[in-house]
Amino acid sequence: MATIIGGALIFGVLIDYLLPASWFTGALQQFHDHEHDVLPYWLKVASAILLTGAIVNIYIQKYWKKLRPQKKFSNVKPVYMNQHKVEVKGMTCSHCKTNVEDSMGKIEGIKDIRADIDLNEVTFSGEQVDYEKVKQAVEEIGYQYGGKK
Repeated sequence: MATIIGGALIFGVLIDYLLPASWFTGALQQFHDHEHDVLPYWLKVASAILLTGAIVNIYIQKYWKKLRPQKKFSNVKPVYMNQHKVEVKGMTCSHCKTNVEDSMGKIEGIKDIRADIDLNEVTFSGEQVDYEKVKQAVEEIGYQYGGKK
């Protein structure tokens, strides 16, 4: 960043002292008599409405997840498999969710993996789960393992 700023300052000084000022001021005088109302009024209003709508849409999308009721997993557990929950911090999007599910899916004995980015937890089924391998799989891809829930 410092090299960009430094380069811009040096280049500006060189232009000020090496090039004649008439090259730059002559071009500005041509635009002295200009109009401010070039666009029609209806286009200005339509642009303002579209911009406002886009900004409102961003906030609706951002907070919509918080307004919706959370999906709850069924408490029904299969007889042959045990349900496990672990806390995984740092998941912020569906790509993170997929990364965690794929990484944990490679561990032998773990099935039916469901990551929930809103609750920062991963629910999975399996018998004789090695939580050390779960921790290693989560931390290898850059997330924080919070332990069993």
